[in-house]
Amino acid sequence: MLETPTWAKAFAYFSAKLSAAGGLFLLFLLVAAGLDLYGWGEIASEPIIWCLLFGYSILFSLAADGIMLLARVRREKRMLLEVLLYASGGYLPFLLLSHNGANWFYVFIGLLGVACSLIFFGIYHFMRYKWPFSGVIAATLLILLIVLAKADLTITRQWEELRTDNGYEASFAYFRGEKAIAISLKHGETLRCDISWNPENDGGYGMRVLDDRGETVPLTDSGGHAFSFTADRSDTYWIAISGNKLKGSVSVKWTIEK
Repeated sequence: MLETPTWAKAFAYFSAKLSAAGGLFLLFLLVAAGLDLYGWGEIASEPIIWCLLFGYSILFSLAADGIMLLARVRREKRMLLEVLLYASGGYLPFLLLSHNGANWFYVFIGLLGVACSLIFFGIYHFMRYKWPFSGVIAATLLILLIVLAKADLTITRQWEELRTDNGYEASFAYFRGEKAIAISLKHGETLRCDISWNPENDGGYGMRVLDDRGETVPLTDSGGHAFSFTADRSDTYWIAISGNKLKGSVSVKWTIEK
């Protein structure tokens, strides 16, 4: 029997790690957001989630594998040691956050971290010797998660909108997601804006202002539903209105002061 090439072993090893991280990520989305596709996209677009579920989990698992290679433990106890290592890795970040004293919130979250680490461990060992199947799964999950993070997953029904030079109105039977209204401002110009929501159910709603780089712009509260801000550079700014399973309408009026 021909020996498996080193490159194939390396690909099998790392694809199993990526499959475990991707599978854990997908399960996390399902638990955190249910079947809400837009909720999946919101979570998947958070860099901290990628850092934890892909970055930290894979790096710690590599460290755990290194410890297992160096450990002189009898074969029947190796699995127990490996499980304990992964469990400690799941709890470690939250242990560091609670270093100032007993904090039951971090204890609870730490237990969830342990559960996540053991799920990663289980998926990894299941996929460990499934090459090239593990490679297909890893690539598919990674592409899916990137699409979720980057795609606009806003859902609307019976959406009708009207844009004028100094206003925007929209009515809808269902709004889950975010819509952005582009406004061009020159350096030093002040935008004064008033937003009126007319909800017809108990759905949630909100707003924020973004610059062209996607960064949130700090606003000055002008009372009621009004706000203002002064452009610190010439740019396109976006008034982003958001709805959470909302039915109703919204009206946005603004003026630009030079």
